[in-house]
Amino acid sequence: MSSPWFAVILAFFACNTHSNKEPPQQPAKRSSVTTTPPPAADRRHDPAFALKAINGKYIGRVAEMCPWGPVTQDSTQVLPPIKSSDYKLVGDKLEIKLPYGGCPLWTGYTVVTGSGSPLPFYVCHEIQHDTCEMAGDKTWVFDVSKQLKANHATAMAFGVPAGVH
Repeated sequence: MSSPWFAVILAFFACNTHSNKEPPQQPAKRSSVTTTPPPAADRRHDPAFALKAINGKYIGRVAEMCPWGPVTQDSTQVLPPIKSSDYKLVGDKLEIKLPYGGCPLWTGYTVVTGSGSPLPFYVCHEIQHDTCEMAGDKTWVFDVSKQLKANHATAMAFGVPAGVH
């Protein structure tokens, strides 16, 4: 009985006789909450986001909030400060020079206005709308006539309110 195989067999049976014990505790799973934003919806077939142009300028959307709701998912969804030289009010249309890659699939820019005079605005951006490299700029036009009239404003000023990235 001095065989090494006998010792292995005994060890095997010894391990299996304790099978009535509770299984060892599994480590707690990490939360499934993610800090990265979900991908933007593919809006190619949504008529509200249809890509339209007039006189070589794309027409953007104007809304009360960004398309994904009142809270932004991350800071890249709201454009950083836009220089006053990159936007102008032409009649009741806001024209803004915005990043452009050359192959937009839908209107990926939305202007959100506040209240007051000058009328504050910021721009929401769905990066997936233009999958080409954003190497250039293009002028986008936003019809802000209702917002100007409601606020008795004749000018606009870029400004991201507190709480918005």
